[in-house]
Amino acid sequence: DKTPRYFYIIDFIKVLYPDAKFIFLIRDLKDVVSSYITYFNHNSIKRFDVYDGDLFNGPSLIYGAINTYKNSSLIVRYEKLLNETEVELSRIMEYIGLDKSGINIEKAFNNTKHSIMGDGNILKTKAILPYKENWSKNLSSFQRRSILKNTILKLNDNVVLLFNNTSKDKELRILSVHRVHFSFIEMFQYLEILLARFVKKMAERVIN
Repeated sequence: DKTPRYFYIIDFIKVLYPDAKFIFLIRDLKDVVSSYITYFNHNSIKRFDVYDGDLFNGPSLIYGAINTYKNSSLIVRYEKLLNETEVELSRIMEYIGLDKSGINIEKAFNNTKHSIMGDGNILKTKAILPYKENWSKNLSSFQRRSILKNTILKLNDNVVLLFNNTSKDKELRILSVHRVHFSFIEMFQYLEILLARFVKKMAERVIN
């Protein structure tokens, strides 16, 4: 089960299963935002604010859980899992105490039932393909790049370092050197996102 929103109930899971071992799959935040826009939101930023919880809360909660349960946690990087699949799967199996001898990666992958969740490119393939960076192409508009930049700015420096394996400042510099184009259609969609976030913030202040 790869339900991403388990990050909201990690402590509860640990209470239910005190001996549980956690495997945290970490992916570069640039690719995370790209995947959300391209696949989950059907290559659109319309009403993208519905994913704020995943992008703003998720990474921080995962970072906190890794530090809280460091003795029962294994970090797996998405990019490394694709590029060094056998090595990473062996490491995972050793961690959970399964026999890793005689692993047939391709056979296991082809016999796996695919769900509607996940990266569309991966789901369409019949084999495990090496990691390929596509975020700069998928996030080529000013509005999409602004969503990514805002996501990184919202997160703690240590959280960004965990997910992107580089500093927050360096990530922001990377975003500033990539050329982008301005989309008039997405301009209105982006303004809707900002308005929705403002309304939500005001509502939270009234409640509190």
